[in-house]
Order: sequence, then structure tokens, then C-alpha cells
Amino acid sequence: MQEELFATLDRVGIHDESIQLENVVLSREQNLLTVFFRCKREPAIEQSQALTDALVERLGGTRVRVVWLSEEYYQELETQEEAEQFAAQQKSAPAGAAASPQTAPSGKRSIYGGFVPSGKSTPIRAIKSGKDKCIIEGTVVSINERNSFKNKRRKDAVSFPLDVSLTDGTDSIYCSLLLDDEEQKASVMAEFASAKKNRDRVLAQGVCREAQR
Repeated sequence: MQEELFATLDRVGIHDESIQLENVVLSREQNLLTVFFRCKREPAIEQSQALTDALVERLGGTRVRVVWLSEEYYQELETQEEAEQFAAQQKSAPAGAAASPQTAPSGKRSIYGGFVPSGKSTPIRAIKSGKDKCIIEGTVVSINERNSFKNKRRKDAVSFPLDVSLTDGTDSIYCSLLLDDEEQKASVMAEFASAKKNRDRVLAQGVCREAQR
């Protein structure tokens, strides 16, 4: 599968050596294959569309969505309102809170950021890209850590990107977190790994950004 994907990239004129295959998720209910690529910079819309069309043809009509996880995305994440709120929550938390997720009276655990209210989630297939916050609920499909980098917006302090893929049966989506240190990253990854193993339901709140195709 990986060889075929990269051969298709080459055929449509996408030759960026930084591109890496991150994950492939098949939703049989939606007859949709979602392919996640990592790269330094997202290819042009025309190239992404050509890649999507070529994959659809190759797979005999299966719907295909290509998602680019670019380095530029992580550099921009800190400027978003949601990221600023997360940072404020982490700074205001007592020492050690990041490494020890807290439990609400209802029994829910906060893995990262504040508690997210139940009963207000939107099906993943129904969410739209924009500035409005939304809440989703699903199970963990994969956990992917990124290479740390010096964040200029944090005065060159090191940031640790982490992507968590969630699915609710209607579709799947990547939730991106930007963590402050190794200890916090290890704690958060352990919590998500436990949720994946136990197939726990996870609530997430944020702003949706759809990759251009």
C-alpha cells in the first residue's frame, strides 16, 4: 500500500522528499479511505486534487480523502485562540497537574486542558472547518508523536506536537496538541494509550481546520 501511494505521488508530480505516510484509515460505513501524509509544506490544491483523483481511479471508485499534516500547521497552532486557552489552563493549573490528569465528580478524566461537557457532541462527518468550537466524541484510533521543535513564538522554547486520531463510526479526524515538555508528553500519551486499549470514549473540544485538497 505504501509503495503504491508513493508511486501515485510521483505520477501526479508531487516529489517533495519530506513527505511521509502517517496513517491510512478506512471507514467501511462511508466507503471512505482517508490517507494522512506528513510534510514540511502542503502541496498545491491542484496537485492534491490530482492525487485524490488518481487514488480513486486506482481503488476502483472507493472515496478518498487526502489530509496533509504540515510543519506550517504546527507553527501556526500557537497563534490560534484555542491554543492560547490551553496554554492558560496549563499555566494556571497547580504544579504537577499536567502529569496527573484530574478526575471530575462524574468520573470523567481530563487528559489535556479543561473538562469537556457531555451530551453536546457533533458527529465527526458533520463538523465543518471554521472558527467556531465544536465537541466530538469517539474512540482512539492512533497516537502519533512528532519531532520536537524550537517554537519562535515561545522564545525558542521547545514544543512537542502530538496527534491523536479519533473515530465515532461516521468518520475519523486528527486532534492536534502542542505540549510543553517531555514529562507532559509522556503523561498524555500514556493516558491516550490506555483509552485506546480499553476502547474508552474520549471527548475533545476545539476548532476544526480542514486540509485543502
